[in-house]
Amino acid sequence: MGLSVDEMINSQTSIQQWVTQDMDGAIDTILNKNHEAQIYIIGHSLGGQIIGLSKKYRDIKGIILVATQTGNHRYWNFPLNLLNILFWRYYVPSIIKYRGYFPGGNDSGMDNMPKIPALEWARWCQSENYLFDNIPPNERYYENITCPLLSISFNDDIYATKQSVDWFTARYPNVKAKRVHYKSAIKKYGHSALFEADNFSTLGMDVINFIKGRA
Repeated sequence: MGLSVDEMINSQTSIQQWVTQDMDGAIDTILNKNHEAQIYIIGHSLGGQIIGLSKKYRDIKGIILVATQTGNHRYWNFPLNLLNILFWRYYVPSIIKYRGYFPGGNDSGMDNMPKIPALEWARWCQSENYLFDNIPPNERYYENITCPLLSISFNDDIYATKQSVDWFTARYPNVKAKRVHYKSAIKKYGHSALFEADNFSTLGMDVINFIKGRA
């Protein structure tokens, strides 16, 4: 987040506001500097989930989703599905009440997060249809997006199972989608495999070829 603890406790920014302020602002900045720029967005996990909230969706030429899943427990495997319920329903509200923000770390696999977006995310994860049960249709644009989309997942990713990623990819119903699920009986991938240096020379080629094929 890049915020101090005091800034995190006092922050009033929601996840939706992150999209409109940061993602939309970045798109505007790029296009203001270069009107011919081709905007491709790589979204990992939550970062891919919220692309469909961008009012600038018409300016996006391509989307790459990496381990982008629903946070609801339905498509998680036991015992993580049970831990998911306990985490979002009890642990997150309790630790926020005590600390004033959500303290991330290695145990959770998450970064520090201010109170408002953390509780917002908790509501999404406790809802059967995730953010789609919480954000009104007129404030989301998933069905409006028609650009090419590449969705990537990994067979040993315990946080983004194939079924969970399939579910979220289908929330972009009008895109030209390419779905890639990496399997390996030997190599360990995990949730952030694409962004590890040892993997990018191989896994990254799908991303590069996707962009080159439509640039």
